[in-house]
Amino acid sequence: MPKQKKMPCDVLEIVHPNWNRIDKESRESIWETLRDMHDFIGIQPSRKGFIGVNRVANMVAGFYVQEDLREGLRGDSPEVLTRSQDANFEKLFFALVLDAGHVILQRTTLSGYVSMNYTTMRNEFEAMLALVLNRAGITIARVQLTKFYKRRSQEEMRELFFGNPALEVNVTELHRKTVPDYVHLANPDPGEEILFKRLFNGDYERLDEETLKAAPGEDLRVTKTAKAAVSAGRVTRTVVLSRNGEPEPFEVEQDEKIKVPVDDSKELVTSREIQDVIEIVERRIIIPTSLMADRQSLSDLPMFARLEDESE
Repeated sequence: MPKQKKMPCDVLEIVHPNWNRIDKESRESIWETLRDMHDFIGIQPSRKGFIGVNRVANMVAGFYVQEDLREGLRGDSPEVLTRSQDANFEKLFFALVLDAGHVILQRTTLSGYVSMNYTTMRNEFEAMLALVLNRAGITIARVQLTKFYKRRSQEEMRELFFGNPALEVNVTELHRKTVPDYVHLANPDPGEEILFKRLFNGDYERLDEETLKAAPGEDLRVTKTAKAAVSAGRVTRTVVLSRNGEPEPFEVEQDEKIKVPVDDSKELVTSREIQDVIEIVERRIIIPTSLMADRQSLSDLPMFARLEDESE
């Protein structure tokens, strides 16, 4: 059975060099350089490089590997053990969105190495990425990555809440707000509609913030309290049920952390796995609407406009 697992990853953006100034031809050269980069850089036990690189549409993905001495114990019996240091490679999944300059990089914890930890491995990844760009004809001294912060409008937050089974929502700035006229709480009874709106508007004379959680198996969207609050105030956070049945949190501003299903026991990241990552990135960064609706084909999406028909 494949050892596919969900890897925790950060969504990062390249802030140096300025990605908008890198033309289409140079971005294609980056892909070609990564694809053809078969040799490790450095000497044992400090080698590093990229392996298993593949591409679907505008996303290039693979593994960054780095070597260091790992400390351990060696001996023929528990009574006779000596300390040892053996060279060992660690592997990080990465993906680069060529059109946008976004990088998805696996987060992990490393221990037992002489000089390597996650921070030093992340720094060396940036250095290796700079080497790739230079080989692709983009002359730079370094690559600088920073966390990608997604900022969502109130329209996006409300679309996420009303477009998916809603498990939790936090709404602020309710004080002295009113439920908009176009919102229907008790349709089709106009008398009840007026009554409910008066009730909630009266509460908002005294309330400024509400956090609501659905009971197990229930959906906040069918409740008048949540519908009124989301329509009247500022939604800062909502948790909705995604297509795979897992709770997914969205905030009005957040550094994106995702989990990607990739089999790291294999040497190559498959086209199917990259497509799965594309769907996750699109959902978190591009598409603010229903997570439960039928997906467009990847070729119709703005970030991944050139999907090629590739088999695994």
